[in-house]
Amino acid sequence: MLANTDLSVDWSVPYSNGTPASTPGFNNGQYCFTAAVQGTSGYSFVLGYPDPNSSAQAFSLVSGASYTFSYQVSGSGLATGPDLCTSGAVLEAKIATAVSPYPQQVYWCDSVSSSSSLTTITHTFTANSANPLSGLGIAFEANLNVGGKVCLADVQLVGN
Repeated sequence: MLANTDLSVDWSVPYSNGTPASTPGFNNGQYCFTAAVQGTSGYSFVLGYPDPNSSAQAFSLVSGASYTFSYQVSGSGLATGPDLCTSGAVLEAKIATAVSPYPQQVYWCDSVSSSSSLTTITHTFTANSANPLSGLGIAFEANLNVGGKVCLADVQLVGN
């Protein structure tokens, strides 16, 4: 399905908000978001697959089948602030239908720890229904100190 993913290929960033400024971008297969100045009302981005402007296709989930979803994340210069799920810096990941209105199939909230090394986060799930048009979205939200940085890498979704 998705294995050893280079995030600069077939992924998109449909939403990015650096308040007041940020430097997002793809580098060496990772997506990194760096705060240019102190953010007091939060930095956020959404990284999505498949990119609607690429040849990548939505993937299929089989009802009752087991899957493992994993990704790597690193974060530095994190500050407490607004978030999607809990207090602190978080990543919200979901698998949903890749076409509007994007009904959600499975959802996770993961805290981002301050570390310059990539940390692997893994989730196992069973699809509760068949979905031939699945896509993946990862959203980040937190305050960042000047130079604060969050990087995502190696997103994978495999059948067990």
